[in-house]
Amino acid sequence: MSLFAADAALGSIINNFTIFAKVPDTLKQQIKLFYVFDDGVGHNVVFVTSDDSVYGMGINVDGELGFDNIGPVESARLMSGLCQQNIRKFFHGSLFVLAIDERSRIYSFGHLSWVPQDDGQLGRDTSGDDFYKPTLLPYFSNGNIKISQVSCGNVHTLILAANGQVHGWGGNKHGQVGCGKLDSDNVSDPKIIVFPDGHQNIKLSRQKRILTRLDAKSKENILNEASNLITLRNEFSTDYQMYVIDYVNSWLENDCLYIEMELCYDSLKNFLKVLQSVSETESESGFRIRMGFEILIELTECVQYLHDHHIIHRDLKPDNVLIARHIQMNQTRYLKLCDLGVSKDFRNLDSFSMSAVQQTQEVGSPDYMAPEAEEDSYNHKIDIYSLALIGAEIFGFNKKNITQGKKLD
Repeated sequence: MSLFAADAALGSIINNFTIFAKVPDTLKQQIKLFYVFDDGVGHNVVFVTSDDSVYGMGINVDGELGFDNIGPVESARLMSGLCQQNIRKFFHGSLFVLAIDERSRIYSFGHLSWVPQDDGQLGRDTSGDDFYKPTLLPYFSNGNIKISQVSCGNVHTLILAANGQVHGWGGNKHGQVGCGKLDSDNVSDPKIIVFPDGHQNIKLSRQKRILTRLDAKSKENILNEASNLITLRNEFSTDYQMYVIDYVNSWLENDCLYIEMELCYDSLKNFLKVLQSVSETESESGFRIRMGFEILIELTECVQYLHDHHIIHRDLKPDNVLIARHIQMNQTRYLKLCDLGVSKDFRNLDSFSMSAVQQTQEVGSPDYMAPEAEEDSYNHKIDIYSLALIGAEIFGFNKKNITQGKKLD
């Protein structure tokens, strides 16, 4: 398993793994990311500390930790090839491990002790050495391939990119890489896997809107959503994917507008329904409170991202907060905002000291709409009001205390 956190809660989780018993407390307190995996004989761990140093230790039965030996590594040992690289994720197959940094670059390391030949599982040239220390894969070295999902098999790996393309490499004895000939063509260099009829997009959501069936306002909102997503993608680089649903493509066809974007797991609305329906013991209540704080923190970060980029969402509600199916490799968060059809650009105003300005009246959903949104003069604070109502719902508070301005004792 892999966990990333920057608060004290991570310490209690770490202590659940016996492999950390040999790690000094002073070092454990600095851990911000760790990955524990079983090599079939025992546990191994790689972890990143607050100063961006990377360490490995464990049973290392086949040298999969990438050091110059086979056998136990009894104490945390520095993995110099990964230090100061902003590593965000780890994945492993048999005898090999992948590390991915914040730029979506991949490092591979491991050993080939029982494999009769190099099956290509490291995705790079491995001539002249049986022990393979962490090394950047040339194929991913420029960070242009934004990774959404990674799946490691026994001796092969498949990568789903944010644009829907699939890349693969490694052993292909049973055709598991999806390219080359069976039995003879192991794929040592990553390749794009070509699907029948040119289909490349995997696990994407496609919305279809028949424009002739929409009234003028609804049609405007739909077209605005596509336009706003394109603006976010083009102007604010790839970091928008951490806070807003990832836009892929849109087009008009036979009076229909198609918007293709990433497929998310569910909405915050449905998640809260499930959470509220589950009975809890006293010991579980603290966990649910911490979960609520994490949800609210991520949601606040999403809203702040829009405001920092001079955008008012204007329709914040649990329905428009999505839970990512697979987090991007350059992030450690799950919540994303969607439905930007009524969002407003206010880049001509200062994001920290904005005065109310003339706007469209009655935008957003009434249950989460700020009172001033019913008028024609408001600013970004209407999103803060909606955020407060969602926060009350997360923690089970009475929203009327906010909407009616009641003061709590």
